Amino acid sequence: PRALELDRITIVDWMKSKKLSNESIAEMRGFCHGLLCSEPEDASVLSLLWYVASSKGLFNAVDHETGLLKYIADDTLSSLAENMCTDFRDRIVFDCQVIAVNEKVDYFEIVTNREVWHTKRVLFAIPPKALSRISLPDGVSQEQKRAFYEFNPGNAFACFAVFDTPFWKEKGLSGTIIGDSWLSTTFDVSNELQEVGILDCMLSPGKSVEFATFSSEEQKKLILKDIRNYFDNPDLEPFEIYVGNWHNEFPYFGSFGWKLAPGYFTHHYGNLKQEVPGLFFSGTEFSDEFPGYVEGAIRSGKKQAIRVINSLG
Repeated sequence: PRALELDRITIVDWMKSKKLSNESIAEMRGFCHGLLCSEPEDASVLSLLWYVASSKGLFNAVDHETGLLKYIADDTLSSLAENMCTDFRDRIVFDCQVIAVNEKVDYFEIVTNREVWHTKRVLFAIPPKALSRISLPDGVSQEQKRAFYEFNPGNAFACFAVFDTPFWKEKGLSGTIIGDSWLSTTFDVSNELQEVGILDCMLSPGKSVEFATFSSEEQKKLILKDIRNYFDNPDLEPFEIYVGNWHNEFPYFGSFGWKLAPGYFTHHYGNLKQEVPGLFFSGTEFSDEFPGYVEGAIRSGKKQAIRVINSLG
């Protein structure tokens, strides 16, 4: 009953009911931006509580030194990607979009934009929203397909500002800022082995649509203006600003966070991870632990890989 109640209201409505101070509301809005890539008006309270609980606590979710974001800071992701490429290079097919998966008598037919494959098992490792774009066999229920479709990624741009040095550390600052302009949050993701300073800058989700209408140069100017204002230094000049629109990137069509609207958990989440004979769904969105993070993706992939092996006898 409590879950039903918390899934019916948005985060912003919950904040108003608690009569939080303007400062507390601003901080909560920043957490929603950084964790869910969503405005608190678009997500249910239960979705935020689930995200935090699955991440083993709020600070574990946002800490770049000892928490789940340490993979970004210590360059683990690059090493992992390089090792995977080395081990599986001859078995990876790029630019081959899956259009349909059809179930036959004793195998699955995978139809792509380049060729057709036959296989005994199919392991998916893409977000639910991308799954909803694939024609799936009848073994996948309509309820599960709806759960895929309604699992909406958050609104965010991947922005990184690279400076000659991590100047904020010299002033005893963490590099973490919560603001209310184009940039809602910034995080220090500098690699200790490098001398440069790198800020991970999160765009305010509610402003993403308007931000996307600007040219690349205009976007960079807006980001730089916010950074200068936040750090109270009009002379700051990064030697590189990278801006990536995740909404245009297949197969994600959005960010690592999700704006799960009121009602999603109580109506759809139970259907999201239904088991289907011969089909296995993995990815950070399907993980019970650390969803939205690389840790969640790894655990989900390992779990489903074991299930595939066991199913083959």
